[in-house]
Amino acid sequence: MVSVIWSVVAASNLDRIHACVAQSDPAASFRLSRGPVDAAPCFGQFPDRGCPADFGHRELVTVPPYGIPSEKAENRFFILGIRHDAQLTDD
Repeated sequence: MVSVIWSVVAASNLDRIHACVAQSDPAASFRLSRGPVDAAPCFGQFPDRGCPADFGHRELVTVPPYGIPSEKAENRFFILGIRHDAQLTDD
């Protein structure tokens, strides 16, 4: 089993998405933000989940519309960000 480590960027991404959705629907915001949080521990057991992405990273689409770019290094798994499909790809 590998350690799952959230980057500062990933935590910030999730906070920003949560705040944006909460402006119009606080209950939905909580439900949506749980998807990536609930999926994170599975990477400890299955670090190769997801599809190949740029720069040797992988990306898992957990609860649509979220994508989780990630990278595995030895016995650690890094969550690099949280991407909502409504965002531009370079955001």
